[in-house]
Amino acid sequence: LFFFEGHKITSEKRIVFIYDANLDIPKTKHYDNLVNWLKNEKDLIIFFLGEVASDRNRQRVLSEIHHPMYFYPEDVLRNSPVQINIENLKFLFTSDTFVEEYRTLWGSNTATTVINLLKKRNLKPRLTHDSYNNHFLLKDIPDVIVVSGAVDLSTTTYKGILILTTGNFTSIPSCWLMDVQT
Repeated sequence: LFFFEGHKITSEKRIVFIYDANLDIPKTKHYDNLVNWLKNEKDLIIFFLGEVASDRNRQRVLSEIHHPMYFYPEDVLRNSPVQINIENLKFLFTSDTFVEEYRTLWGSNTATTVINLLKKRNLKPRLTHDSYNNHFLLKDIPDVIVVSGAVDLSTTTYKGILILTTGNFTSIPSCWLMDVQT
């Protein structure tokens, strides 16, 4: 579990989560709509999760959209969740491939799987001699959990914890917009 402190940004009040934008593919209507929308919105923090773009195209996006942007590639999220703080909120980013083992084992959807993992306070609760002596224990429960690349898009709340599951932007053009003030 990676924990990053330092995303303390006080003026922005809304956060956008976009998974697998794949900005390397030729521009499409969905891409143009997304960029135009992001350009025209105010007070955003943008999180690109999963496969986003080559360095060249990432620089192009950074030059077109003038909001704080953070990139967490799929290979990071697949291997270990990332936890950050923004505006005194704790966020946990992970990939559907990280929770897939338990989703399949329990025969549940992604959000229900995350809820079950939260109940255990352990993101890898396999019963072994060191199961509860690992770095996947949740010492600090996040306020928001974002699961990228989920097979099922959803928003769920469990005991005050918001669970967002994002799909793939290139196949289902969608993203989540969250108001930090509420």
